Amino acid sequence: QHGTAFLQTNNAGVKAIAPNVTVQHALITMGYAALHSGDYNGSARYFAQAQNKNAAEGFSQKLASDAALREADASFLAKDYAKAITLYDKLIAAKGADADYALFQKSTLLGLQGKTTEQADILLQIVAQRNPVSQYLPEAHYALGDLLLDANKFEDAISHFEKITDQNAPQ
Repeated sequence: QHGTAFLQTNNAGVKAIAPNVTVQHALITMGYAALHSGDYNGSARYFAQAQNKNAAEGFSQKLASDAALREADASFLAKDYAKAITLYDKLIAAKGADADYALFQKSTLLGLQGKTTEQADILLQIVAQRNPVSQYLPEAHYALGDLLLDANKFEDAISHFEKITDQNAPQ
């Protein structure tokens, strides 16, 4: 809250020091600082503020998209799983560059909540994704293999683990 108050009262001073920096940049920086200090709820608030188009001049949609993803991550770390899933769902629906990451994170959250059927459905969606192939494909195969091991479906689990090693084999 002090950082936000400073920005509101000293915007001209900040501009004099760093003319290319916007309030949005500062909010994201404060969000990362709060995240790294373990203040996950504070971090989520800063990242949420950085998405406000009307907060100040120099708004960047690219920075807002990054802030949305980090707000979801901060909510995840704060163990506010319902809020994190809602935020990840918005990112998935937007089909932006980070939708793949948001989908994988959502699957992880569902697993933490014991919703393994829903988790497996999302992981299978990641595995089936084409054009482009998900960059989280190895992680999805690993998580599916782990779920199948827990269900005593050893052959199916091995199949997913082998797909990871097949992808990493020298060509």
